[in-house]
Amino acid sequence: MNYFDIYKAVWEFHKKYSKVRDSSEYWEQIDKESREILEGYHNEGFVRDLLVMIVMELERVGKGLK
Repeated sequence: MNYFDIYKAVWEFHKKYSKVRDSSEYWEQIDKESREILEGYHNEGFVRDLLVMIVMELERVGKGLK
C-alpha cells in the first residue's frame, strides 16, 4: 500500500469538492468519484475510512448552508 498515492488521491478529491453545493448533481458526482477511488485501491479499508471522513465533513458543511 502506497500511502503517499492514497493521500494524494484523497486530497485531490477533497480539494475538488471542498466548495460544497446543495445540488443532487454535486452529491451524485461525489458518490461516483469516491467509489472509483475506492475501487482503484481494491476496497482497502484505510482508503474507505478516509473517504467516509471527507464525505461526512462535506455533509456537515453542507448542512450549514441551509
